[in-house]
Amino acid sequence: MEKAKPAAPSVSLFGFGGPQKTADTSPSVPAPKPSPKSVAPRGVPTISKWRQNRDGSISGFITGSSAFQSGEAITTSPITGEGVGGAVVQTTSGSRYFLEEQSKENAKPAAGLFGLFGGGAATSAGPKTKQPVTSVQKATEAKNTAAEARKRAASEAAEEKKAAAEAKKRASAEALEARRQKMEKQKALAAEARQRDAEKKAKAVNIQKAEQAMKSAKPGATINLSFFGLGQQQQPDIEEKLEKVVQPKAAAKAPKGVPTIRRWRQNKDGSIVGSITGSPNYKDGEVVTTSPITGDAVGGTVVQTASRSRYFLEEQTKEQANIFSDFFGIFGGGPAGK
Repeated sequence: MEKAKPAAPSVSLFGFGGPQKTADTSPSVPAPKPSPKSVAPRGVPTISKWRQNRDGSISGFITGSSAFQSGEAITTSPITGEGVGGAVVQTTSGSRYFLEEQSKENAKPAAGLFGLFGGGAATSAGPKTKQPVTSVQKATEAKNTAAEARKRAASEAAEEKKAAAEAKKRASAEALEARRQKMEKQKALAAEARQRDAEKKAKAVNIQKAEQAMKSAKPGATINLSFFGLGQQQQPDIEEKLEKVVQPKAAAKAPKGVPTIRRWRQNKDGSIVGSITGSPNYKDGEVVTTSPITGDAVGGTVVQTASRSRYFLEEQTKEQANIFSDFFGIFGGGPAGK
């Protein structure tokens, strides 16, 4: 056996329909028919339930082989002669097998079983190729599962991070808008306060100027208070107050050519302050202060100043007189006219 040519391994047919393990496909060489024996020689594998294929190879179930499991189905390479039960056959590569004797009835099922291989060459036989270890497959599957889990976790973390960033951005924008609105409101309130202060200061300045002008005016001069920002600006307030008092009785009309002073009061210096109409020198409704008159101011009468200017004082009730007195009191006048 040691001096024999290297043997081509036989093909295992373990598992019906599984891959064949064929022996050497070298052309078979005619050899003498082996003599039958009842028991396999020592060290020679036995093939039972065998059949000889068209190419001279033997298919069957092997026992006593160190290369195959006992009962494994194999196909040898072509033998050098005819396969005879109870005899030792040798393949062209030098491998020896003992073919178990079998009756014709047993030979037919074996022929039907192995007929599908047709004696053709298949993959080389030899030590059985081991299938992948199940534990390795499980480890690979576990590794893949873990990778998928990490991938999903990373994706979820990225989505959560993105959502948190967007929420933070929205909150920052809302806070910024709230601060902006608060600042705008504060600016508006401050502007209104400044405007009120400015108007108050301007009014105080105008009153001071008007008082100074009245003090320095020549006797007989008539002063137009509208030049100091007074008069017309205060008229709407006076009109609103007049609506709440009783209207005076019908009074005599002013003589032709004599201006009328309505809503008047007499100041301490004897001058008259009120709203003038019918004068060629002033617009109707302008607030003026005359020079001191020569007598008492009486409603429904014509009065004359030291410079001989004449004015008709419109009649008014006590309530109206009090309103005009409060309004024109800033000039220090005396009791209102009747």
